[in-house]
Amino acid sequence: MIQPLRLTLPQARARGATRVLLAAGLMLVAAACSDSSEPVAPAGRLSLGKAPAGPSVSSASPAYGHRDTTVTVRVLGSGFSAGAVAEWALAGVPDAAKIRTNSTEYVSPSELIANITISADADLRLWDITVTLVGGKKGVGTEKFEVTTATVLGAGTIGGDMRVEAMNDQGSVAGYAGAADAFVYDNLSASLVALGGGQAWGIDALGTTALGRDAGFNPVAWVRGLAGGWTVQPLPSGGIQGIATRTATATDGSLIASGWLSVPQARRQTANQPVLWRRVGGVWQAPEYYVVPGSAAAGYDIASGGQMAGRTTLADGSVRGVVWHTSSTYTVLDGIAYAINDAGTIVVGELNGAPAYWYRNSATGAWTTGGTRLPSLAGSSCVGGRARDLNDSGIVVGWSCAANGKRQATVWSLDLSGPSPVVVESPIGLGGLGVIGSGAETSAAQSVTSAPPYTAVGGAASPTTLLVSWSIP
Repeated sequence: MIQPLRLTLPQARARGATRVLLAAGLMLVAAACSDSSEPVAPAGRLSLGKAPAGPSVSSASPAYGHRDTTVTVRVLGSGFSAGAVAEWALAGVPDAAKIRTNSTEYVSPSELIANITISADADLRLWDITVTLVGGKKGVGTEKFEVTTATVLGAGTIGGDMRVEAMNDQGSVAGYAGAADAFVYDNLSASLVALGGGQAWGIDALGTTALGRDAGFNPVAWVRGLAGGWTVQPLPSGGIQGIATRTATATDGSLIASGWLSVPQARRQTANQPVLWRRVGGVWQAPEYYVVPGSAAAGYDIASGGQMAGRTTLADGSVRGVVWHTSSTYTVLDGIAYAINDAGTIVVGELNGAPAYWYRNSATGAWTTGGTRLPSLAGSSCVGGRARDLNDSGIVVGWSCAANGKRQATVWSLDLSGPSPVVVESPIGLGGLGVIGSGAETSAAQSVTSAPPYTAVGGAASPTTLLVSWSIP
């Protein structure tokens, strides 16, 4: 028989306030007695507590970076501790050859500061950010940082989300912010210029004339003076409201512009009718009216030969695209046409909610009336988008569905060597300004330059839509 071990109270205290009782061949461990008589946990139900949670990554600031740069990034989340290391990864696997972490500084349990170098060949896509603590616990922020070619133009916004309409080959841009605050991004001064109430839709090749409408819905031109200031000029319209849209340099060297006027109809009604304005010797001529295939029509873009792309409302109420060969001849399309190349041989736009193009057969001279859909970034699994502009080299820009279902700025390439255009290679996603909070990026390309190296311009959310340009890879 095993005798119990007996300790006096002073001996128990001297042993760290713990007593061990051995009785009937069983060993029982109990909490030590103390003067405060603390409770003892029942045998077999000891509380061990929860293990500390691992780190989590919620966002990054900035949420994007460019190739061949070194950037300092705030990594935000929870559960960080001294010695934590942030790394950039694809599918959770760090790739230091493409994005190298130079240093990670611990700021607080919710913030780290990482200095990273992005290689010249880093993948243009959304990257994961992983945080590893001392001891090996790891947290992954999936697709929280984007490597992109998007560059913000100008400083901030003018009255709200930026809407881009056109860009020339020098990089000057026309657009509007919010509902109606016209602006020009002046490439010469690299700054945004507020033009006042209205919308700017077109910009000439020199970047000295923008076209659109004023706050009263009257067609106007804004002209840049020698000192850099912009003044507004009304376009001839006979007192009729309307808007000037895109511009082109005609074969005779004059500046021409597309648009429409709200022409009075019977019973005090109005209907939009496409028009062409021409500036000769610095003076705008009276508008040339284009025939309306249906009850109302609008001209969105114009080629140097006067061909125009736009839309019309037919007698049955359906809305279709139109390409005007001259002011009196046209072809009605099965989708909406938003842009025409300068040669006047291809138009791009939207067919049943998807980006598409139509063309003039070089062998027969006839236009196709059925559009050809352009592939989306996500393939056939996602339908949606619009082709917004193109050039004579077959570079088309707009937006399409990305794999996450959001819209993303997209570039397509057409081979124009045969009698009909053919899509070559897969579409290229241009990317935005990173993921905003828990959402996904949203971007759209609106215009493209005519000569390489090609540049596109449009908007990207951050979360307000900013004016951005992309170098097309």
